[in-house]
Amino acid sequence: MMTKCNQRKARGAVTAIYSSQFKVRTQRMAVVIAAALSVSLIQPRVAWGHADLLAMIEAVAKQIESDPKNATLYLRRGELYRAHIDWKSAESDYDRAAQLDPKLAAVEFLRGRMLFESGRSERAKVELDKFLAGQTNHVDALMVRARVLVRLGQRKAAVADFSGAIAQSPEPGLNIFWSARRPKWTRATWKQPCGGWMKV
Repeated sequence: MMTKCNQRKARGAVTAIYSSQFKVRTQRMAVVIAAALSVSLIQPRVAWGHADLLAMIEAVAKQIESDPKNATLYLRRGELYRAHIDWKSAESDYDRAAQLDPKLAAVEFLRGRMLFESGRSERAKVELDKFLAGQTNHVDALMVRARVLVRLGQRKAAVADFSGAIAQSPEPGLNIFWSARRPKWTRATWKQPCGGWMKV
């Protein structure tokens, strides 16, 4: 049977252990919060004017008229449509690029990102899985798929992808913290100030 003195010592040891663990957790949390807050201050808001985007889309369309077999031009216009929140047109251009050049792996990544941003997470995961099967160390694709997995509730897999993105980055930037902090980019997280779409 433990004496009262020994009981006090045991309680003190347990308290010290829990206090140490709490301190470590608090320090780690402080680092993550500081990084996230730093990103929120320095991360530039990406805004495009409606007229500017349409002008760029029209310019690429003219290039396509002159070079209709150029898959890269369809990808470029597809990305402009994605920025314009025109999911249907973006997907159509990605599909056309894939038809013109079936070996163009970037299509799967860009389509997957567009599907995620438009709220179609399950289809996005399929596309990103295909892309990452051939390019396992693609940092941007890992980060997008991690955000997809968060939305699908697969948090352990999401952590693995974020960890993979960090491991493959020579100098991991705060953009990874930004992606972890804001895992959901849907139309609901966009607004249209003064005629131009902006991520918020």
